[in-house]
Amino acid sequence: MTEPEHKYTDAHVRANRELYEELALTYLTHYAGEFDLLLSYRHRVELGVELTVPMIRATLNCMRFDAQVVNLPVPSTVFDANVIDITTRAPRRRPPREVHKPRYIKLRTTWRKMYIV
Repeated sequence: MTEPEHKYTDAHVRANRELYEELALTYLTHYAGEFDLLLSYRHRVELGVELTVPMIRATLNCMRFDAQVVNLPVPSTVFDANVIDITTRAPRRRPPREVHKPRYIKLRTTWRKMYIV
């Protein structure tokens, strides 16, 4: 299960948070590796701090490459309601701009000073 299409996303974790959070907490409490990210997550779990959705997702994606982990559930296709398909979205319509004439500022261009070369 190391193919990129089986990578966990935030939508997968949000769809089934209880299951994935339990898997991540169990894995982190027994983690004995040297990866700094997982060690910091394990420290948070030991302090009793709740893991966020991105932390659970990162732990699950690290679990995919651990040889000791077996029977990890394959992430299912989840419809994410926050995704906007920009190909079907109507283009923005801007109101027509008013045409303004250039503005002129009257400046004094001649000075009545003596000029010596």
